[in-house]
Amino acid sequence: MALSDSCWDTIGTLSRDLTRYADLGYDPSHAANIIDAVFSLATFAIEQDVAPYKHLVNSRLGVSRCVVESLLGVAAAEDNIGKSITPALKLLANVSKIHLELKQSFDDVYSEVSSTPGHFMLRTNPNLLSQLEVIRQCQ
Repeated sequence: MALSDSCWDTIGTLSRDLTRYADLGYDPSHAANIIDAVFSLATFAIEQDVAPYKHLVNSRLGVSRCVVESLLGVAAAEDNIGKSITPALKLLANVSKIHLELKQSFDDVYSEVSSTPGHFMLRTNPNLLSQLEVIRQCQ
C-alpha cells in the first residue's frame, strides 16, 4: 500500500466524521483545521498518483475536485439530501466563509459542473449541483 492510499483513506475518514458530527456545533475555525488537513492530504496523494502525467493534469483543479467530492459525497450519503440545508452543508458553508481555498474550490467545481451537462462528478453524486447551490446561498 502506497502513502497515497493512506491519504485517500484518511481523507475519507475525516470527511465522513466532519459531516457526520456537524450538528454538534463545531466552530467553523476549528473545522477549517480539518479542511486544511484534507487539502494537504489530497495535494500529496494527487502528486504521488499522477507524477508521470503531471504535464497533463491541472493539479489545483484536481485537488479541488477531490476535496469537494469527498466532503459533499459523504454529506449526501449521510444526509440523503436534495435541496435542503443540512448541518453538514451549513458547517461547510460557514467554513468556506473563512477558508478561502475551500470557497474557491466550491466555486471552481460549481462553475465546471454547472456548465457541463452530464459532468462525470454528477454520476457519483447526483445531488452535487444542488448541494453547491445551497452552500453558495449560505455564504
